[in-house]
Amino acid sequence: MRQGIFRLLTAAVLSVTLNSAVSARQFYFQHYDIKNGLSQNTVHHILQDRQGFIWFATKDGLNRFDGTKFRRINVDNEDTDCSFIYTLFEDSTGKIWVSASHGPCIYDPYTERMSKFNRTTPDGETINTQISHITEAPDGRIIITAENDGVKGKGQYVGTYMAWRVNDNCWWGEGEIKFYMDGDKEYPTICGTGAEDYFCGSYNFENPKTRQYQEFTTPYAGMHQVIRPDGLYRAVTAFGLYRWHILDPIRFDKNLKVTIQDLGWRHDGRYNNQESDISSTTFWYQTEPHAKFPALPSKDELEIPRW
Repeated sequence: MRQGIFRLLTAAVLSVTLNSAVSARQFYFQHYDIKNGLSQNTVHHILQDRQGFIWFATKDGLNRFDGTKFRRINVDNEDTDCSFIYTLFEDSTGKIWVSASHGPCIYDPYTERMSKFNRTTPDGETINTQISHITEAPDGRIIITAENDGVKGKGQYVGTYMAWRVNDNCWWGEGEIKFYMDGDKEYPTICGTGAEDYFCGSYNFENPKTRQYQEFTTPYAGMHQVIRPDGLYRAVTAFGLYRWHILDPIRFDKNLKVTIQDLGWRHDGRYNNQESDISSTTFWYQTEPHAKFPALPSKDELEIPRW
């Protein structure tokens, strides 16, 4: 009995000692922004390289932090845009691959220079679109996953159906829809004024009497479906929207890419970069030949769990 009590007391003392040691540790946090030298406050990705430097992918360039100060890395060619950066990857040689809005760039730590990656694909095309993922194969090959750079060829955009599930408690439909066509790069030929305007709604899609979202349908545009929370597993609101360009056709001669921003408002009037779940089906007419379509993600990557 005494032996059992001794073991129990020993375990208790050991537990108190361990808990005291853990609670004695203190963590310090430091906030960095443009006042400290960061080029932009919106940071998409952070990477620590093998030398210990911290790299920040921002909306205004690549930043390196040495523990004391920030340094913005500029690209060699001023005509090359590597400023709006999404992700970073360090390969086995120590080079930093930069996923920018108009294709990949490479930073060489030995020369301390960054340049555009201009090699062509097996089809003879350069990568001038947003990169979603960069990784390295066991044999050292760099694998770049690029978003489909829109439709190539001559045709007519008909319209889209969009399913939009909002995961924020705020107004969600402020993002602009943009039509990049026939060689557009940074600036689109057509730029909308917000998702609610594009789908021909207004004032938050709100019924002023009921103060609720109001479904509506017309021959060419509408928000025919609103899936509301049920107080249990269905915790957020989702919408079904459509727009058909029958009376206002959008025609292109060489290529077309259509994007829409997932953008809302913060409480103080600033834009909110959201993380909504969005899927779309788009229709267009096109003369042959057409560009090869990218492989679809797996069903697990596409699924939005719903009971």
